Amino acid sequence: MRPTVCGLRIAALVLLTIARVEAQPCQCASRETPCAGYWSAGAVFVGRVESIQRSPAGQLVRFDVVEGFTGVRTSSVDVHTGPLGHRCSVSFRSGREYIVYAAPGDATGRLTTSVCSRTRPVEDAAADVSYARALKSGRAAPGSIGGQLLLAPVDLNGKATQSSRPLQGVTVRVARNGEEESVVTNQGGDFAVANRGAGTYTVAVDVPPEYYTVAPTRDIQVSDARACGLADIRLYDNGRVSGRLVDANGRIVAGLTVEVASANLQQVRRRITDRDGRFEIDRLPPGRYVVRSGIANRMNIASVTLGAGSHAALDQMRLPSHPSYVPLSGFVLRADGTPAEGARVYLKGGDGNGRIVSEPATSDFLGRFVIAGVVGTEYRVFAELAGTHQVESSDQVVLTATSGLRPVHLVVSRRY
Repeated sequence: MRPTVCGLRIAALVLLTIARVEAQPCQCASRETPCAGYWSAGAVFVGRVESIQRSPAGQLVRFDVVEGFTGVRTSSVDVHTGPLGHRCSVSFRSGREYIVYAAPGDATGRLTTSVCSRTRPVEDAAADVSYARALKSGRAAPGSIGGQLLLAPVDLNGKATQSSRPLQGVTVRVARNGEEESVVTNQGGDFAVANRGAGTYTVAVDVPPEYYTVAPTRDIQVSDARACGLADIRLYDNGRVSGRLVDANGRIVAGLTVEVASANLQQVRRRITDRDGRFEIDRLPPGRYVVRSGIANRMNIASVTLGAGSHAALDQMRLPSHPSYVPLSGFVLRADGTPAEGARVYLKGGDGNGRIVSEPATSDFLGRFVIAGVVGTEYRVFAELAGTHQVESSDQVVLTATSGLRPVHLVVSRRY
């Protein structure tokens, strides 16, 4: 089914105040076709507006059914939409005819619609009426599984900065029951394959390295061989900054936090260097960045400008001679003595004020971790291991960062 933020689920908004409703802008998935709109709706009909009841919770519109296609069994139908003037609400006029795409929006089964559906005046819906009539008479074209691939510009916090644009030339694979078909997106970012029958289709994108996506696969359920299913998938620019930290004497610095900040220093992305002093920070949009590191005081160590999906390699980045860092290493174990792989190890100030002073280090398959500390500084170190239903944690161990410090053993157990 076609995902939307408001979609045909706007009935949930009627339980909120107008101020709350207006605080959530309507975001619709793009370019729904008549076929996809028809099969994702619970009811489709052409109706003439008989009356409109308005309230702060929304509008209840009564239609005289002129031509019913699916989900309509009576001569009049009540449909709910949002408050008058809200950006998700359909603006209806008494006496005018509309093609209405509606779905049950709450436990009562009340029909709802919004601007994210294909509901529109009938004079603007020739393709919709034509498809619905063809389907009703058995003349509709076979269905399809498709969608659109979009590049969505966002900032470091994931907030949209511009409108999405279509991506051409990316391979999309559509699979069902072990059979797979590949297609390449066209100039409009569109892709489509024929509907091979009712069932679940898995849509997967072969994401090029200059992009990333938070959902590389999508499942589309269709109930009929004539149905259309849509999956719009968004990709994002995958800019990267990588490098290796060494101290003033050229020795690698493991376990030290590295920060990539926007030019105005208002948005940041952080990583911790590995045992070889290396780091890579990815999923960066185009722009100018400052690379900083250090626990005691963040120090600017490089400035980079990234193009869309580009990579800035900053090898052998040398830190100042002061402050000096030493690795604080150890093992995270479970209560039974086995390694706790994937535990996150935190470094806090030694005064116990609760302030975390570094990005967490992650323990490996042997339970090992390494995190950098400033020489002569007292810290509290502890570990947490997230499970399916609870978080296990260790005691806080107080130590002073000195050369040759023995490995720390942190034992995680359920605390509550």
